[in-house]
Amino acid sequence: MSTRENSEWTGIRGKIGAWLLDNPLRKRREARFLDLVLESIRGNETVLDVGAGSGFFSIPVAQKLKTGSVVCLDLSPEMLARLQKKVERLGLTDRVRIAQSEASSSGLPGESVDVVISNAVLHELPNPKAVLKEIARVLKPGGSVMIKDFNKDSLQGKIVSLFHHKDEQGPFTPNELKNCLTEMGLRDIKTIPIKGSFIATARK
Repeated sequence: MSTRENSEWTGIRGKIGAWLLDNPLRKRREARFLDLVLESIRGNETVLDVGAGSGFFSIPVAQKLKTGSVVCLDLSPEMLARLQKKVERLGLTDRVRIAQSEASSSGLPGESVDVVISNAVLHELPNPKAVLKEIARVLKPGGSVMIKDFNKDSLQGKIVSLFHHKDEQGPFTPNELKNCLTEMGLRDIKTIPIKGSFIATARK
């Protein structure tokens, strides 16, 4: 999972990270977010996965799509190379588009995406508001966004805050992220607590 230049998720660490993100033990921890994402998809949407990594969420989304597609946005070539192999092996090349780019400049046309998902990305960014602004830009009117990240007020969030790099935002509280989404012009904002984390949902 990588969304900015000079990320730790490139090179050897990117290869190791890609393997770790495919760890089967993640399934239980990420089940609620994945279920929420899949429940929101009918099958004809364009979905943007910000910080797609090696495709933990993108692959199940692509498998549910019938006429839609999922855009897998990440900066790490190692992550995306692993994702590409999985896409080819599973016969999903017609439903997956891989985009190696900064999260704040996706290169996608405005109002071209139905659903945006992102997992454990915002806290790693130096300017998450720029990424949220880009998400709002590419969303179609009525489009939805689903973000999962650490809760700054939780024990897990506090540990992450202690060890994040000085050029990273670090975790938000649910209310802080809600305010940011409101600032970007999004509406119907809800937050769902999960142990150590939370999910934020919104619409344009």
